[in-house]
Amino acid sequence: MGLAPNPSYDDYWCRKATSIFGSNLIKSTCTREWFRAMKRAFHCNTDWLVQKANEKNKMFWLPFIHNVVDETIILFKGRWKARQHVRGKPHATGIKLFCIADDRGYIYDFWVYQGKNHESNRSSNTHDYVWDLVQMLPPGREYVVFADQFFGGFDLAETLHNANYKFVLSCQTNRPSSIFKDYLQRFVVEKGQSAHIVTDSYDEYNCDESSICALTFYDSKKCNFLSNVSSTEILETIHQRARPRPEIVVLYNKFMNGVDKADDACHLNIIRHRNKKWTTALWKFLVKLFVTQAHKVKNEFLMRDGKRKMTQKKFLHDVVQNLCNFKKSQPQHTSHLPLLLSANHKGRCVTCLKQGKDSNTTYYCVGCQMHIHPQCWYLHHTGQRVKLVPVPKQRVGAKFDRRSFRIQRLRRLTRLSTRRGRRNQ
Repeated sequence: MGLAPNPSYDDYWCRKATSIFGSNLIKSTCTREWFRAMKRAFHCNTDWLVQKANEKNKMFWLPFIHNVVDETIILFKGRWKARQHVRGKPHATGIKLFCIADDRGYIYDFWVYQGKNHESNRSSNTHDYVWDLVQMLPPGREYVVFADQFFGGFDLAETLHNANYKFVLSCQTNRPSSIFKDYLQRFVVEKGQSAHIVTDSYDEYNCDESSICALTFYDSKKCNFLSNVSSTEILETIHQRARPRPEIVVLYNKFMNGVDKADDACHLNIIRHRNKKWTTALWKFLVKLFVTQAHKVKNEFLMRDGKRKMTQKKFLHDVVQNLCNFKKSQPQHTSHLPLLLSANHKGRCVTCLKQGKDSNTTYYCVGCQMHIHPQCWYLHHTGQRVKLVPVPKQRVGAKFDRRSFRIQRLRRLTRLSTRRGRRNQ
Protein backbone atom coordinates (compact mmCIF):
# COMPACT_ATOMS: atom_id res chain seq x y z
CA MET A 1 0.00 0.00 0.00
CA GLY A 2 2.99 2.29 0.32
CA LEU A 3 4.40 1.50 -3.13
CA ALA A 4 1.05 1.87 -4.94
CA PRO A 5 -1.07 4.19 -2.76
CA ASN A 6 -4.82 4.63 -3.29
CA PRO A 7 -7.09 7.29 -1.75
CA SER A 8 -8.82 4.83 0.63
CA TYR A 9 -8.55 1.23 1.77
CA ASP A 10 -11.63 0.17 -0.22
CA ASP A 11 -10.07 1.36 -3.48
CA TYR A 12 -7.46 -1.42 -3.32
CA TRP A 13 -10.26 -3.96 -3.92
CA CYS A 14 -11.92 -2.02 -6.76
CA ARG A 15 -13.10 -4.42 -9.51
CA LYS A 16 -14.33 -1.98 -12.15
CA ALA A 17 -12.63 -2.51 -15.47
CA THR A 18 -12.60 1.23 -16.26
CA SER A 19 -11.25 2.30 -12.84
CA ILE A 20 -7.65 3.37 -12.25
CA PHE A 21 -7.76 2.02 -8.68
CA GLY A 22 -7.25 -1.51 -7.43
CA SER A 23 -4.36 -3.89 -6.84
CA ASN A 24 -4.42 -7.43 -8.18
CA LEU A 25 -1.77 -8.54 -5.68
CA ILE A 26 -3.79 -7.32 -2.69
CA LYS A 27 -7.03 -8.76 -4.06
CA SER A 28 -5.42 -12.15 -4.56
CA THR A 29 -3.85 -12.12 -1.08
CA CYS A 30 -6.90 -11.37 1.08
CA THR A 31 -10.48 -10.19 0.78
CA ARG A 32 -11.73 -6.78 1.81
CA GLU A 33 -13.95 -8.19 4.57
CA TRP A 34 -11.04 -10.17 6.03
CA PHE A 35 -8.82 -7.07 5.99
CA ARG A 36 -11.52 -5.00 7.71
CA ALA A 37 -12.00 -7.64 10.41
CA MET A 38 -8.24 -7.87 11.02
CA LYS A 39 -7.87 -4.08 11.16
CA ARG A 40 -10.81 -3.76 13.55
CA ALA A 41 -9.54 -6.46 15.95
CA PHE A 42 -5.85 -5.48 15.82
CA HIS A 43 -4.13 -4.77 19.15
CA CYS A 44 -0.48 -4.92 20.18
CA ASN A 45 1.68 -4.62 23.27
CA THR A 46 3.94 -1.65 22.55
CA ASP A 47 6.52 -2.38 25.26
CA TRP A 48 7.02 -5.92 23.97
CA LEU A 49 7.29 -4.69 20.36
CA VAL A 50 9.95 -2.11 21.23
CA GLN A 51 11.93 -4.67 23.23
CA LYS A 52 11.90 -7.23 20.41
CA ALA A 53 12.76 -4.55 17.84
CA ASN A 54 15.84 -3.48 19.79
CA GLU A 55 16.93 -7.09 20.17
CA LYS A 56 16.71 -7.68 16.42
CA ASN A 57 18.50 -4.40 15.62
CA LYS A 58 21.48 -5.40 17.77
CA MET A 59 21.60 -8.90 16.28
CA PHE A 60 22.53 -8.00 12.68
CA TRP A 61 24.63 -4.82 12.95
CA LEU A 62 27.78 -3.50 14.60
CA PRO A 63 27.61 0.31 14.81
CA PHE A 64 30.31 2.49 13.27
CA ILE A 65 32.48 4.90 15.26
CA HIS A 66 30.37 8.07 14.85
CA ASN A 67 26.98 7.79 16.62
CA VAL A 68 24.21 10.35 17.00
CA VAL A 69 21.60 10.68 19.76
CA ASP A 70 18.51 12.52 18.55
CA GLU A 71 14.72 12.45 18.54
CA THR A 72 12.36 11.52 15.73
CA ILE A 73 8.62 11.85 15.22
CA ILE A 74 6.17 9.25 13.89
CA LEU A 75 3.31 10.96 12.08
CA PHE A 76 0.11 10.68 14.16
CA LYS A 77 -2.63 13.31 14.52
CA GLY A 78 -5.18 11.28 16.46
CA ARG A 79 -6.08 11.51 20.12
CA TRP A 80 -3.33 10.57 22.55
CA LYS A 81 -2.24 12.30 25.73
CA ALA A 82 1.49 11.91 24.98
CA ARG A 83 1.36 13.29 21.43
CA GLN A 84 4.27 15.67 20.81
CA HIS A 85 4.98 18.56 18.44
CA VAL A 86 8.59 19.24 17.42
CA ARG A 87 9.05 22.22 15.14
CA GLY A 88 11.36 21.67 12.19
CA LYS A 89 10.74 17.95 11.72
CA PRO A 90 9.32 16.63 8.40
CA HIS A 91 6.34 15.32 10.39
CA ALA A 92 6.10 17.73 13.29
CA THR A 93 3.19 16.14 15.21
CA GLY A 94 3.05 12.57 16.43
CA ILE A 95 4.82 9.97 18.57
CA LYS A 96 8.28 10.91 19.84
CA LEU A 97 11.15 8.40 19.82
CA PHE A 98 14.62 8.86 21.31
CA CYS A 99 17.15 7.03 19.13
CA ILE A 100 20.84 6.39 18.72
CA ALA A 101 22.09 5.80 15.17
CA ASP A 102 25.45 5.68 13.43
CA ASP A 103 26.55 7.71 10.42
CA ARG A 104 25.01 5.15 8.02
CA GLY A 105 21.54 5.84 9.40
CA TYR A 106 21.10 2.50 11.20
CA ILE A 107 19.05 2.89 14.41
CA TYR A 108 20.78 0.72 16.98
CA ASP A 109 18.48 1.38 19.94
CA PHE A 110 15.40 3.51 20.70
CA TRP A 111 12.52 3.94 23.11
CA VAL A 112 9.08 5.58 22.97
CA TYR A 113 8.31 8.70 24.98
CA GLN A 114 4.85 8.24 26.54
CA GLY A 115 4.53 11.38 28.62
CA LYS A 116 6.15 12.96 31.65
CA ASN A 117 6.85 10.61 34.58
CA HIS A 118 5.48 7.58 32.70
CA GLU A 119 6.61 4.23 34.02
CA SER A 120 7.75 2.94 30.61
CA ASN A 121 10.18 5.86 30.03
CA ARG A 122 13.82 4.91 30.50
CA SER A 123 14.86 8.30 31.91
CA SER A 124 13.43 11.67 32.91
CA ASN A 125 16.01 14.34 31.92
CA THR A 126 18.13 15.23 28.90
CA HIS A 127 21.35 14.01 30.53
CA ASP A 128 19.95 10.51 31.07
CA TYR A 129 18.38 10.43 27.59
CA VAL A 130 21.84 10.44 26.02
CA TRP A 131 23.69 8.43 28.65
CA ASP A 132 21.20 5.53 28.67
CA LEU A 133 21.35 5.20 24.87
CA VAL A 134 25.15 5.47 24.76
CA GLN A 135 25.43 2.62 27.26
CA MET A 136 23.62 0.37 24.74
CA LEU A 137 26.60 0.53 22.35
CA PRO A 138 28.70 -2.67 22.30
CA PRO A 139 32.00 -2.37 24.18
CA GLY A 140 35.44 -2.70 22.64
CA ARG A 141 35.44 0.30 20.29
CA GLU A 142 36.20 4.01 20.65
CA TYR A 143 33.00 5.87 19.78
CA VAL A 144 32.36 9.53 19.04
CA VAL A 145 28.96 10.72 20.31
CA PHE A 146 27.08 13.65 18.75
CA ALA A 147 24.05 15.45 20.23
CA ASP A 148 22.25 18.72 19.52
CA GLN A 149 21.49 21.59 21.89
CA PHE A 150 18.40 19.89 23.33
CA PHE A 151 20.66 17.34 25.03
CA GLY A 152 24.06 19.06 25.25
CA GLY A 153 25.42 20.39 28.53
CA PHE A 154 28.52 20.46 30.68
CA ASP A 155 27.25 17.71 33.03
CA LEU A 156 26.74 15.37 30.06
CA ALA A 157 30.20 16.28 28.72
CA GLU A 158 31.80 15.37 32.05
CA THR A 159 29.91 12.05 32.20
CA LEU A 160 31.01 11.05 28.69
CA HIS A 161 34.57 12.28 29.27
CA ASN A 162 34.95 10.28 32.48
CA ALA A 163 33.62 7.17 30.69
CA ASN A 164 36.31 7.56 27.95
CA TYR A 165 33.84 8.53 25.20
CA LYS A 166 34.68 11.08 22.52
CA PHE A 167 31.92 13.62 21.91
CA VAL A 168 30.84 16.76 20.08
CA LEU A 169 27.86 18.41 21.80
CA SER A 170 25.92 21.46 20.72
CA CYS A 171 24.82 23.47 23.78
CA GLN A 172 22.48 26.28 24.70
CA THR A 173 23.86 29.50 26.13
CA ASN A 174 22.88 28.57 29.69
CA ARG A 175 24.65 25.16 29.75
CA PRO A 176 26.59 26.59 31.49
CA SER A 177 26.07 30.35 31.42
CA SER A 178 29.44 31.03 33.04
CA ILE A 179 31.27 29.70 29.97
CA PHE A 180 29.13 30.68 26.97
CA LYS A 181 26.82 33.58 27.82
CA ASP A 182 29.00 35.41 30.32
CA TYR A 183 32.41 34.82 28.71
CA LEU A 184 32.84 33.38 25.18
CA GLN A 185 29.97 35.13 23.42
CA ARG A 186 31.35 38.52 24.42
CA PHE A 187 34.36 37.98 22.14
CA VAL A 188 32.25 36.94 19.13
CA VAL A 189 30.75 40.00 17.43
CA GLU A 190 30.84 39.46 13.65
CA LYS A 191 29.98 36.46 11.49
CA GLY A 192 32.85 34.05 11.02
CA GLN A 193 34.48 34.84 14.34
CA SER A 194 35.05 32.18 17.01
CA ALA A 195 36.25 32.01 20.60
CA HIS A 196 37.23 28.98 22.65
CA ILE A 197 38.49 27.87 26.03
CA VAL A 198 40.17 24.56 26.90
CA THR A 199 40.03 23.08 30.39
CA ASP A 200 42.90 21.11 31.94
CA SER A 201 45.16 21.71 28.96
CA TYR A 202 47.96 24.12 28.06
CA ASP A 203 47.62 23.63 24.29
CA GLU A 204 46.08 26.62 22.58
CA TYR A 205 44.29 24.74 19.79
CA ASN A 206 44.32 20.95 20.09
CA CYS A 207 42.22 19.05 22.65
CA ASP A 208 44.21 16.24 24.18
CA GLU A 209 42.77 13.20 25.95
CA SER A 210 42.40 15.02 29.30
CA SER A 211 40.74 18.23 28.10
CA ILE A 212 37.27 19.51 27.23
CA CYS A 213 37.03 22.35 24.75
CA ALA A 214 34.24 24.96 24.80
CA LEU A 215 33.75 26.79 21.48
CA THR A 216 31.47 29.62 20.34
CA PHE A 217 31.24 30.23 16.58
CA TYR A 218 29.20 32.94 14.83
CA ASP A 219 27.67 31.34 11.72
CA SER A 220 24.14 32.51 10.91
CA LYS A 221 23.80 32.90 14.67
CA LYS A 222 26.00 32.17 17.67
CA CYS A 223 26.54 28.41 18.13
CA ASN A 224 28.06 26.79 21.21
CA PHE A 225 29.93 23.48 21.33
CA LEU A 226 31.60 21.19 23.87
CA SER A 227 34.08 18.62 22.57
CA ASN A 228 37.07 16.49 23.53
CA VAL A 229 37.89 15.47 19.95
CA SER A 230 39.26 17.42 16.94
CA SER A 231 40.44 21.04 17.32
CA THR A 232 39.29 24.64 17.11
CA GLU A 233 41.52 25.45 14.14
CA ILE A 234 39.77 27.33 11.32
CA LEU A 235 39.66 25.22 8.15
CA GLU A 236 39.83 26.85 4.73
CA THR A 237 36.99 26.03 2.33
CA ILE A 238 37.11 25.43 -1.40
CA HIS A 239 33.62 26.73 -2.18
CA GLN A 240 33.47 30.42 -2.95
CA ARG A 241 30.39 31.28 -0.86
CA ALA A 242 31.20 28.99 2.06
CA ARG A 243 32.48 30.57 5.25
CA PRO A 244 35.60 29.07 6.92
CA ARG A 245 34.61 27.07 9.97
CA PRO A 246 36.45 25.42 12.88
CA GLU A 247 37.16 21.72 12.62
CA ILE A 248 34.71 20.93 15.45
CA VAL A 249 31.86 22.59 13.52
CA VAL A 250 32.79 20.76 10.32
CA LEU A 251 32.81 17.44 12.16
CA TYR A 252 29.45 18.21 13.77
CA ASN A 253 27.80 19.12 10.46
CA LYS A 254 29.18 16.02 8.78
CA PHE A 255 28.02 13.34 11.23
CA MET A 256 25.02 14.87 13.02
CA ASN A 257 22.52 13.62 10.43
CA GLY A 258 22.52 9.93 11.40
CA VAL A 259 19.01 9.87 12.87
CA ASP A 260 17.75 12.16 10.10
CA LYS A 261 18.93 9.61 7.51
CA ALA A 262 17.00 6.86 9.27
CA ASP A 263 13.95 9.12 9.56
CA ASP A 264 14.00 9.93 5.84
CA ALA A 265 14.33 6.24 4.95
CA CYS A 266 11.44 5.21 7.24
CA HIS A 267 9.11 7.88 5.81
CA LEU A 268 9.84 6.89 2.20
CA ASN A 269 7.04 4.88 0.54
CA ILE A 270 4.90 4.80 3.71
CA ILE A 271 1.19 4.06 4.08
CA ARG A 272 -0.40 7.50 4.20
CA HIS A 273 -3.83 6.48 5.45
CA ARG A 274 -5.02 7.95 8.73
CA ASN A 275 -4.46 5.94 11.92
CA LYS A 276 -7.06 6.16 14.68
CA LYS A 277 -4.89 4.36 17.28
CA TRP A 278 -1.37 5.41 18.20
CA THR A 279 -0.41 1.76 18.65
CA THR A 280 -1.29 1.10 14.99
CA ALA A 281 0.89 4.02 13.87
CA LEU A 282 3.78 2.71 15.98
CA TRP A 283 3.38 -0.83 14.63
CA LYS A 284 3.41 0.39 11.01
CA PHE A 285 6.55 2.43 11.72
CA LEU A 286 8.30 -0.58 13.25
CA VAL A 287 7.46 -2.73 10.24
CA LYS A 288 8.89 -0.08 7.93
CA LEU A 289 11.90 0.30 10.25
CA PHE A 290 12.68 -3.42 9.91
CA VAL A 291 12.54 -3.10 6.12
CA THR A 292 14.86 -0.08 6.04
CA GLN A 293 17.31 -1.72 8.45
CA ALA A 294 17.39 -4.86 6.30
CA HIS A 295 17.88 -2.66 3.24
CA LYS A 296 20.97 -1.07 4.83
CA VAL A 297 22.40 -4.49 5.71
CA LYS A 298 21.79 -5.66 2.14
CA ASN A 299 23.59 -2.64 0.69
CA GLU A 300 26.58 -3.17 2.99
CA PHE A 301 27.04 -6.69 1.62
CA LEU A 302 26.63 -5.41 -1.95
CA MET A 303 29.27 -2.71 -1.40
CA ARG A 304 31.73 -5.24 0.02
CA ASP A 305 31.27 -7.40 -3.09
CA GLY A 306 31.84 -4.40 -5.35
CA LYS A 307 28.26 -4.30 -6.63
CA ARG A 308 25.83 -1.43 -7.03
CA LYS A 309 23.50 -0.47 -4.22
CA MET A 310 19.85 -1.48 -4.36
CA THR A 311 17.20 1.19 -4.07
CA GLN A 312 14.65 0.95 -1.29
CA LYS A 313 11.83 0.77 -3.82
CA LYS A 314 13.37 -2.29 -5.51
CA PHE A 315 14.15 -3.93 -2.16
CA LEU A 316 10.63 -3.32 -0.81
CA HIS A 317 9.10 -4.66 -4.03
CA ASP A 318 11.13 -7.88 -3.75
CA VAL A 319 10.11 -8.31 -0.10
CA VAL A 320 6.42 -7.94 -0.95
CA GLN A 321 6.71 -10.36 -3.86
CA ASN A 322 8.38 -13.02 -1.71
CA LEU A 323 5.85 -12.65 1.10
CA CYS A 324 2.85 -12.87 -1.23
CA ASN A 325 4.26 -15.53 -3.57
CA PHE A 326 2.68 -18.48 -1.80
CA LYS A 327 0.97 -21.33 -3.66
CA LYS A 328 -2.72 -21.58 -3.05
CA SER A 329 -4.14 -25.00 -2.33
CA GLN A 330 -5.96 -26.36 -5.36
CA PRO A 331 -8.82 -28.85 -5.13
CA GLN A 332 -7.73 -32.40 -5.93
CA HIS A 333 -9.78 -34.11 -8.59
CA THR A 334 -10.32 -37.87 -8.48
CA SER A 335 -12.00 -40.39 -10.75
CA HIS A 336 -12.83 -42.81 -7.92
CA LEU A 337 -16.47 -41.86 -7.66
CA PRO A 338 -19.19 -44.20 -6.34
CA LEU A 339 -21.92 -45.14 -8.77
CA LEU A 340 -25.21 -46.70 -7.67
CA LEU A 341 -26.35 -49.34 -10.17
CA SER A 342 -29.70 -50.96 -10.53
CA ALA A 343 -30.63 -54.15 -8.70
CA ASN A 344 -29.91 -56.22 -11.83
CA HIS A 345 -26.24 -55.20 -11.85
CA LYS A 346 -25.05 -56.52 -8.54
CA GLY A 347 -21.49 -57.65 -7.99
CA ARG A 348 -19.25 -59.07 -5.31
CA CYS A 349 -17.44 -56.56 -3.07
CA VAL A 350 -13.67 -56.75 -3.65
CA THR A 351 -12.79 -55.87 -0.05
CA CYS A 352 -15.17 -58.46 1.37
CA LEU A 353 -13.72 -61.16 -0.92
CA LYS A 354 -10.21 -60.44 0.44
CA GLN A 355 -11.56 -60.99 3.94
CA GLY A 356 -13.21 -64.28 2.98
CA LYS A 357 -16.76 -62.90 2.83
CA ASP A 358 -19.20 -63.37 -0.01
CA SER A 359 -21.38 -60.27 -0.22
CA ASN A 360 -22.99 -58.53 -3.19
CA THR A 361 -23.51 -54.80 -3.65
CA THR A 362 -24.93 -52.40 -6.24
CA TYR A 363 -22.24 -49.72 -5.58
CA TYR A 364 -19.58 -49.49 -8.26
CA CYS A 365 -16.24 -47.52 -8.29
CA VAL A 366 -15.76 -45.76 -11.63
CA GLY A 367 -11.98 -45.39 -11.25
CA CYS A 368 -11.25 -48.95 -10.07
CA GLN A 369 -14.11 -50.49 -12.11
CA MET A 370 -15.03 -52.77 -9.21
CA HIS A 371 -17.99 -53.31 -6.92
CA ILE A 372 -17.30 -51.95 -3.41
CA HIS A 373 -19.54 -51.52 -0.39
CA PRO A 374 -19.92 -47.94 0.95
CA GLN A 375 -18.55 -49.09 4.32
CA CYS A 376 -15.55 -50.69 2.54
CA TRP A 377 -14.79 -47.64 0.39
CA TYR A 378 -12.19 -46.02 2.72
CA LEU A 379 -10.48 -49.36 3.47
CA HIS A 380 -10.06 -50.22 -0.21
CA HIS A 381 -8.58 -46.86 -1.32
CA THR A 382 -6.39 -46.04 1.73
CA GLY A 383 -5.74 -49.42 3.33
CA GLN A 384 -6.91 -48.10 6.73
CA ARG A 385 -10.03 -48.84 8.68
CA VAL A 386 -12.33 -46.14 9.88
CA LYS A 387 -12.78 -46.11 13.64
CA LEU A 388 -16.43 -45.42 14.18
CA VAL A 389 -17.43 -44.09 17.57
CA PRO A 390 -20.83 -45.45 18.63
CA VAL A 391 -23.35 -42.72 19.27
CA PRO A 392 -25.68 -43.43 22.19
CA LYS A 393 -29.31 -43.64 21.18
CA GLN A 394 -31.56 -41.00 22.60
CA ARG A 395 -34.97 -42.07 23.82
CA VAL A 396 -37.72 -40.33 21.93
CA GLY A 397 -39.96 -38.29 24.16
CA ALA A 398 -37.67 -38.54 27.17
CA LYS A 399 -38.90 -35.23 28.53
CA PHE A 400 -42.54 -35.63 29.57
CA ASP A 401 -44.68 -32.51 29.64
CA ARG A 402 -47.75 -33.10 31.80
CA ARG A 403 -49.54 -29.90 30.82
CA SER A 404 -49.36 -30.56 27.08
CA PHE A 405 -50.48 -34.15 27.67
CA ARG A 406 -53.62 -32.94 29.47
CA ILE A 407 -54.44 -30.46 26.72
CA GLN A 408 -54.16 -33.15 24.04
CA ARG A 409 -56.34 -35.48 26.11
CA LEU A 410 -59.07 -32.83 26.49
CA ARG A 411 -59.03 -32.21 22.75
CA ARG A 412 -59.54 -35.91 22.04
CA LEU A 413 -62.43 -36.11 24.50
CA THR A 414 -64.15 -33.10 22.92
CA ARG A 415 -63.81 -34.65 19.48
CA LEU A 416 -65.32 -37.93 20.68
CA SER A 417 -68.21 -36.15 22.41
CA THR A 418 -69.06 -34.14 19.32
CA ARG A 419 -69.04 -37.25 17.14
CA ARG A 420 -71.37 -39.13 19.52
CA GLY A 421 -73.76 -36.16 19.67
CA ARG A 422 -74.00 -36.06 15.90
CA ARG A 423 -74.73 -39.80 15.73
CA ASN A 424 -77.55 -39.56 18.31
CA GLN A 425 -79.19 -36.79 16.32
